[in-house]
Amino acid sequence: MIAKILRSLTQAGIDVDEHTTAMIAYWDQDLICRYANTAYLDWFGVNPGDMIDKMNIRELLGSLYEKNEAHIQAALAGHVQVFRREIVSPFGQTRQSIATYWPVIEGEVKKGFYVHVEETALHNTPQHQLVSGINSKFIELSEPIAVVEKALHSCLLTGFPGITPLAKQHFISETRLKQSFKLRYGRSIFAHYRFLQMELADSYLKEKKASKKQLATLLNFTNSTNFLICYQKHLKERSDQKVIRELTKANDDRYKTFITQSPFALAMLDDKMNVKAASQKYVDDYHLNDLPLIGSNFYDLFPSLDPQWKKLHKAALKGKSQSGEDYVFERQNGSTICIKWDIRPWRNHDGKVGGIMIFTEDITAAKLKEEENSKILDVLNSAGDVIKIGIWQRNLRTGNSFWSKVTRAILEVPENSKVSSELALEYYKDEESRQRIEEATRQAIEKGRPFDIETEIVTGKGNRKLVRVVGYPEFKNGKCERLFGIFQELKIYA
Repeated sequence: MIAKILRSLTQAGIDVDEHTTAMIAYWDQDLICRYANTAYLDWFGVNPGDMIDKMNIRELLGSLYEKNEAHIQAALAGHVQVFRREIVSPFGQTRQSIATYWPVIEGEVKKGFYVHVEETALHNTPQHQLVSGINSKFIELSEPIAVVEKALHSCLLTGFPGITPLAKQHFISETRLKQSFKLRYGRSIFAHYRFLQMELADSYLKEKKASKKQLATLLNFTNSTNFLICYQKHLKERSDQKVIRELTKANDDRYKTFITQSPFALAMLDDKMNVKAASQKYVDDYHLNDLPLIGSNFYDLFPSLDPQWKKLHKAALKGKSQSGEDYVFERQNGSTICIKWDIRPWRNHDGKVGGIMIFTEDITAAKLKEEENSKILDVLNSAGDVIKIGIWQRNLRTGNSFWSKVTRAILEVPENSKVSSELALEYYKDEESRQRIEEATRQAIEKGRPFDIETEIVTGKGNRKLVRVVGYPEFKNGKCERLFGIFQELKIYA
């Protein structure tokens, strides 16, 4: 237990060297001491060995307990306490001190509190300026940046304290302090300090508590002109933010109107993955008609979602668009749908990602047809040796073509010969036959028309044959991507 406390204190930036003059201790929820350093011997004349696992804080403090009791109970309830106290040692020495009580919380259970008491000569320091922070690595309740923000509030009329003093006072590195402030408030520490000053000035002016000239002096501006420039800039920025919020809302409304009326399967989610809008096609495709869709969390709608989708969503929320196809998606009722998908971010008026758009296309029927055609071609290929039917395929997207073993046998060409991408035009007997095949191919690619043609060929060995060429186009997104069919030998001429 002691080792854990020491590690926590060290991580927090508190000096746990036994030679430090500050008292450091840990008291559990029953107010029993679980750790104390040797400084207690100097301050209270008590050896830590006589305190740890033995002494109650009431016994240690004696008459001071009643004065500190309210702070002790507040710390046990989970509230950070910072206060001044005059302590008289058993040797008659009077010390002015600053005490900090930090709650120790594990999960939701309050386990006790840490004590840090150091001597100070700052007798006249206002109470609210004594608030100090400890690194939140071990105290979950405390948020250092929020504490620093409160410290800025306390010195609006006394001047900006400086980044280095703030970092030291709150046990935070300067780099972390700057980064955390930028992340939380979207502005630098000093810019936020000025923002707080201008908000205060605005309230004073509206309530007629002070004139602009008086505020310039109160807020430590060198002259009234500098204050007015700063104040006017603040009003403009605030006005701009209001316009941005209104435009963002208008943007959201336009997004929602477009999506709701879209004939495609579209869903719009915010940055928390809550549904803002969805088209009726999306609702129908995923069987969501009986659910309260708008405002629902996407992951609640699809509890069995593959974790890979969550990675894609996170990437989209960071500004990355991605797409894919041939994914079997499990719907809310447990049924499946084969989809083509596209996930991309949508942005607010200020350019920041506000959430993601999900577009999907149900390609289940096309996929089943493709699988059925594939099975038919497999059957034909297996039976080809007997009935002299070969198969062929031409991929218009990749430019690759395929002839089966029987197709090559009908054409009487070697098995390792180069496959023609133009339906073996060089083997057709005459120009008329070639033109018929070319026109049929064009009609299939442009208009989706299948063809079934009988024509003569001259094989690689010079033999004349009557063959039947059947072709079927396959379209995706309105564009022909593949031609496939059969190549059948009907008659051999002597």
